[in-house]
Amino acid sequence: MDQQGTRTDITVNVEGFWMLQALLDIRHVAPELRCRPFVSTDSMDWLNEHPGMTVMREQGIVTDDTVNEQVAARMRVLAAPDLEVIALLSRGKLLYGVKQPGEGEEGSQEEPVGSRDIPDNEFRVILARRGQHWVSAVRVGDEITVDDVAIADTASIAALVFDGLESIHHADPAAINAVNVPLEEMLEVTKTWQSSGFNVFSGGDLRRLGLSAATVAALGQALSDPAAEAAVYARQYRDDARAPSASVLSLKDGSGGRIAMYQQARTAGSGESWLAICPATPQLVQVGVKTVLDTLPYGEWKTHSRV
Repeated sequence: MDQQGTRTDITVNVEGFWMLQALLDIRHVAPELRCRPFVSTDSMDWLNEHPGMTVMREQGIVTDDTVNEQVAARMRVLAAPDLEVIALLSRGKLLYGVKQPGEGEEGSQEEPVGSRDIPDNEFRVILARRGQHWVSAVRVGDEITVDDVAIADTASIAALVFDGLESIHHADPAAINAVNVPLEEMLEVTKTWQSSGFNVFSGGDLRRLGLSAATVAALGQALSDPAAEAAVYARQYRDDARAPSASVLSLKDGSGGRIAMYQQARTAGSGESWLAICPATPQLVQVGVKTVLDTLPYGEWKTHSRV
């Protein structure tokens, strides 16, 4: 939205988004959007015969064979960003592209090769920066909405994530104290705990790591049957290379409240990785987002350029 309240976003389906890629000769965008890659052809005459062109002309997205200038500028940011912040949000468990079994089926199964679907319970947000131009792309079902977005600092990113999760499910921060635990030990202990169904009475090893009984209970509820989840991470680009943040912020809503978890940034001389587990207050969610951005490999997230 602009300052006068005029709508500036566009919403197209996955096929329409691919057509915009074709018109602008954009091969790839962020993989989380699950869009088809576009491969240039000798002739683009086939585009004019596509029924989607009529729809996009009616919507003002395309005039003749030219993409609206604002839309084209946003698409180019998505095509070649300096930085991406990705938020995957879900009602219930995050499935990460794994289908839940249908009636009469056993176990989970991978999406078919070439599938461009995302799980029905998810929506995916890409915040991409090129220079000082920030753009958002949000995929829900088969539709993708693209718009400019105002990002000034970690607080503005955290607010978008927080509001997105609240739009799915409301939860108060879990009534627990923040704690840091050794990451590798926590992962090993959690695997064993999972085999017991996250039974609170099987959490003795977690208690020995320093988690209180209240934290073990709240964490077990959030891991076993989350009402909603979010995962936030980032990527930087340098020339043709890309690299992810070392840390991922995980937010989980259980019956005991909302919990935030993220890997702490390593300090100089430290050989051990630590995991922060804390109540997901707005302030601590912001700390988690800041940690994600601080663990990017190519320098300051606000100013880094890919070239």
